[in-house]
Amino acid sequence: MPINQLFIKKPERELVEKLINTYGLTSFEDETVFSKRKFEKNDTKEKFEAVVEELREFYLPCKRKIYLDNITHKKAVTIMRQCLRLYNFYIRSKEKYFNGDKIIIYQMKPINEDKKKKELEDCIISFD
Repeated sequence: MPINQLFIKKPERELVEKLINTYGLTSFEDETVFSKRKFEKNDTKEKFEAVVEELREFYLPCKRKIYLDNITHKKAVTIMRQCLRLYNFYIRSKEKYFNGDKIIIYQMKPINEDKKKKELEDCIISFD
């Protein structure tokens, strides 16, 4: 029985930490900023593909084809987002300009109740 629309079973925390380490982050609590440049510069793609092979058994067969084949930078970030969500973390993204080039930078953050409460507080419903 699947746990959600992507996973058959929840990947172990150690495997998700390996995934995080491919980007040069040390743990779940590491909030270091990373980007596509870092992905290309540190040969992250090869390291990431090795971890993805271990992840194959956790994904539903139909989703494996979509996410785990032909890994690109965007797919790598998507896979990280999907796995981190299972452990109450998310990846925040921002656009930044460096020397006239627009790049997207990412940062791993915990999902906490304050964020959920803030989202609820910002909601105004009127039945006029």
